[in-house]
Order: sequence, then structure tokens, then C-alpha cells
Amino acid sequence: MTPEYLEELKRFNNPWTDYISKITPFYLAFSQRFGSVGFPVHDSSALAYIIDPTLFETKHAYVDVDYQSPYAGNTVPDWRGQRERDPNVNVCVDVDSARFLDLYRERLSKVPVAS
Repeated sequence: MTPEYLEELKRFNNPWTDYISKITPFYLAFSQRFGSVGFPVHDSSALAYIIDPTLFETKHAYVDVDYQSPYAGNTVPDWRGQRERDPNVNVCVDVDSARFLDLYRERLSKVPVAS
């Protein structure tokens, strides 16, 4: 999500977009520190996958959770099959971001506002 996209969401002026406007500046600032124009939306992407899996390119892989290294808690895909385990997860490796943002916009623009 870019600053311009967030400004567009603000114009919907409903409780959900107001909330998004309040929580996203931190994420945007963090990403911009590393040279990114916008920021990823991981949780929303998971929901979007449930709604429309065609938004994403996936690869089947065996994925485990690292619990021993300094990176404990990270999920680790075995892309090369070195663990000789059957794939257990569809890993999203790419997203049609334009279509994703269209879906996000569409859903938030139709949220009923209580009177």
C-alpha cells in the first residue's frame, strides 16, 4: 500500500478505513526507512487468498518452523527438497497487487456505516 492508496481509502470515511488510517503510518514509515514506497499487508493478503486464490502465485513446498537458531519462530520452506519431506503448504510467492488492491478497495467501500 502506498501513501496515495491510503489517502484514497481515507475518502471512504467509514469506521474501518478510519481505523486503517490510524494504524498504518507506523508500517509505512518502517518500510520507507528501507527505501520502499509502500508496505506489504500480510494479514489482509491471507484473507484475500481465501476470497480469491487466483490473486496469488503459489508453490508447493515442505515448510517447517525454525525453533533453534537466532531466527526462531520463522517459517522455513524447503525449496530444494533437501529434507526429503512431502510438501505440506502452498506458499504464496507472488501477488497481482493491482487486483489485490482493487479487491481491498471494493470491500472497504461497501462497508455499511451505522447511522
